[in-house]
Amino acid sequence: MLIEAERGDPEAARMRLDCLNDIPVLRITDQVETLADFLLSGHAVPEKANADAVHIAAAAIHRMDYLLT
Repeated sequence: MLIEAERGDPEAARMRLDCLNDIPVLRITDQVETLADFLLSGHAVPEKANADAVHIAAAAIHRMDYLLT
């Protein structure tokens, strides 16, 4: 989520965004949202960690080998 990278000190945010420039951004599809909801409802991820559930679901649905968060 680029929104998270944009937060905080403006110079640090610029540096983070520069590092992310060549990394593809995964789409949040209906499948991603469904899996994220499943992870939350099944308590695989705590309710307060909604963003983490979306990150995990996006990585799984898009068949990523690893997840940077």
